[in-house]
Amino acid sequence: MGPYGKLYRSWLDGQSMPGDPEDIFGNKTKAAASWCKPLEPYDFLSEGDNVAFNPLLTTGLQDPANPNLGGWGGRAKQNSSSPDLWVMVQSEVGKNAPIQNDFAARMQWTVTPKYRDGNHAPTVKILNDSIVKGLPGATVTLTGAVYDPDNNNVKTSWWQYLEEGTYPGTVSVASKGKTQASVKIPANAKHGQTISIILEGIDDGQFPLTRYDRVVIQVI
Repeated sequence: MGPYGKLYRSWLDGQSMPGDPEDIFGNKTKAAASWCKPLEPYDFLSEGDNVAFNPLLTTGLQDPANPNLGGWGGRAKQNSSSPDLWVMVQSEVGKNAPIQNDFAARMQWTVTPKYRDGNHAPTVKILNDSIVKGLPGATVTLTGAVYDPDNNNVKTSWWQYLEEGTYPGTVSVASKGKTQASVKIPANAKHGQTISIILEGIDDGQFPLTRYDRVVIQVI
């Protein structure tokens, strides 16, 4: 573990933040008598810092300028009575594996002098416009492209990000090979409703890295 990795904190690891008397979670004796009982050695506690930091990662999902779009930092909804207030809501992509693997790969970079010995995220791109329009009952064909800088294999999947769209139901997303998909717009979809579709790519490196792209289907 390199110098940056040594700064990472785990339960009961004997470390504490200099100058912070409340940081006792690395001390077995003090933690046992604290307000937050200790877990087993090397368990970890996910804190709210993830919500602030993860949107800064360029995964292809989140857009800091549009909190309504989801990502690794979650998804927010604008408060109707206080428009400057955005409240976190449930997010479909709040999964631990891609986030933890991304962190592990970054830690590996700190002890890997040569670029070729580390794993690096694939590039995932949907080649259609960011907004595709279609009539109810129509089928929309989507095309993507993936590239991996380490020449790893990249597994792709297309899926609906239900919470992002304004159409309230699920849609049929049929993959056609590795980089194509067709989406059937439901016949009951109404003018102006939107359907969010995600292209996800996961490489097969030691710590598999995941990236995404998004297209919004707008019903006309």
